[in-house]
Amino acid sequence: MIASLFGKLIAKSTDRVIVDIGGIGFAVFISKSTANQLPKLDDDLRLYTIPHLTRDSLELYGFLDQKELDVFRALTSVNGVGPKAAIKILGGATVAELETGIRSGRTDILTKVSGVGGKKAERIVLELRDLWSKEDVKEATLALEYHDELHGILRKLGYKDQEIRGAVRALPKETMKLEDQLRAALKNLSH
Repeated sequence: MIASLFGKLIAKSTDRVIVDIGGIGFAVFISKSTANQLPKLDDDLRLYTIPHLTRDSLELYGFLDQKELDVFRALTSVNGVGPKAAIKILGGATVAELETGIRSGRTDILTKVSGVGGKKAERIVLELRDLWSKEDVKEATLALEYHDELHGILRKLGYKDQEIRGAVRALPKETMKLEDQLRAALKNLSH
């Protein structure tokens, strides 16, 4: 099994990269969140990967961190959620948003992703709710509420959803106060 790739990034798009390793180019599917964090072309890149065998080919799905790969595996373990749907879901929300939303039963986190309807979102929540530990649900729920409020504030300031998601994803994990999150997000948006 190919668990990770390390090589030179020679091509990139919003859903796929090509990593050159010893003269061989590996095409790897990625989420939009991973695409937003990629280095420049010709820079070194490490991706944690998982192969998926289809009838016609072997596809690789890659992630910048192990946590995103773990969530991808969890999503694809749900009946009716294939790798393409899972990668779309990961592109529509952060790992923290997904885990918190699923643990607290918030299907709206999932239904905002194109191709994920109410029934599929309910199935994902039902099958994955107990997978992640419940000990930090209260703290994570508070963080998600701050996330929603922060998103609303930034929209009122005229920023677009895609810009907001990128700025929010770049926030430090330890920031909890809404004021601190807003300050950091505005700093990210100004770059």
